[in-house]
Amino acid sequence: MLPETPEIERRLLAIAKEDDPHMTKEKAVERLGELAQEARTRLTSSQSHDRPVEVQSGNGRQLGTPFFQPVDAQRAREAISAFNQEITKAVKGHTASAQSTMQLNVKFAEPVPSAADLAARIQGLLGAKGPVINVQPLEESSWRKPSAQTWFAEKKGDARICVYKVNVPSDSSHKKARNLSFQVSVGGRELTVKGTKGALHQFGPNIILMFGPHRCVEAAKTQAATTCLDDFWGVSR
Repeated sequence: MLPETPEIERRLLAIAKEDDPHMTKEKAVERLGELAQEARTRLTSSQSHDRPVEVQSGNGRQLGTPFFQPVDAQRAREAISAFNQEITKAVKGHTASAQSTMQLNVKFAEPVPSAADLAARIQGLLGAKGPVINVQPLEESSWRKPSAQTWFAEKKGDARICVYKVNVPSDSSHKKARNLSFQVSVGGRELTVKGTKGALHQFGPNIILMFGPHRCVEAAKTQAATTCLDDFWGVSR
């Protein structure tokens, strides 16, 4: 309906009659309605283009969304407790010095739907208080490896496995930087995180919150050093 103010009515009718100066008042009112609808359509289209697109992972969740949410607090605590217990069990029987350097492999129950989802979750691994981890893009780019004093994730692996090596900068307890390796086999989608006992204990809660409950913890298999000196010297006794 047109406003009652004569001046506003005159101006609106003039706009409507731009295409046809001889248009009747009834047609002009109809044309004003069409113009208003076109304006609303353009506005809606403009807003949808300006809104950031939420990229979703294969399970329907937005990329980078933590597995555990605030409503899952109790389940998360139980998963973290079970994780810490199994880490302790995996290194049991070894000396303290051996435990400090022992590499552990942690396999997770929840599959990672894509390499993009892995990268996004690593980026937010430190939670709301951050910092956000600088993750090397999956696609080739001019990404430059940051300083060892910062958090970053460097892309490794090959066509068979996607690997991100996360740099853990030194802190008051560790003079040297450490690392955690996040690996997902192409096609298999099972996540394996590799790290020392200390790093996994320290950052395990965040890893569990982000990727969900672990499936198992294993000590990395290493080849035993040879003790046969005769083979080296080529002598027999």
